[in-house]
Amino acid sequence: MIEAIPLCMLLRSPRGAAHAPGEARSRESPLATAHALLSNPSFLLLLAYFTLPAIAGWVVRDWMQRTDRGRIYVSAIGMAAIVPALLGWGRFDTNNMPILSQIVRPEQRAAGYGIMNFASISFGGLADVGYGWFRDQQVPLPLIFGGFAALACLSAWLVLCVRPVVPPE
Repeated sequence: MIEAIPLCMLLRSPRGAAHAPGEARSRESPLATAHALLSNPSFLLLLAYFTLPAIAGWVVRDWMQRTDRGRIYVSAIGMAAIVPALLGWGRFDTNNMPILSQIVRPEQRAAGYGIMNFASISFGGLADVGYGWFRDQQVPLPLIFGGFAALACLSAWLVLCVRPVVPPE
């Protein structure tokens, strides 16, 4: 919160970004917005990039409980790894909306981010089901987590394929 005060005083909207009072903004239908987003190859890459790490994250959070103290151990390991994780996750998470802003029009950004969050949580939940199925099939843990980690690593390559464009305002 303290950080927000100087940022609010220093950051300004670019010229022409604000609409004059009473000025009409063009609105497109939710279906047109969804079509525009889902037919944009760069948005689909960003969507996959945003979703793949969540798949591994949900599985780790939801299934690491082989002992009564499993959650405690996972929490302790997470805290021990927090500095590199914060650097990596922070760089990942804080750049998703700016990347989205480079590839879709302003009126599509909220819907785009909503779709990204929906896909991330949905595929994370499906990954939990998949993990349970793999465990029922006696697939070794290192193989399961290696597969989910590979999906997360794939996302680093996917974001490099996103091609920023200057969307029409």
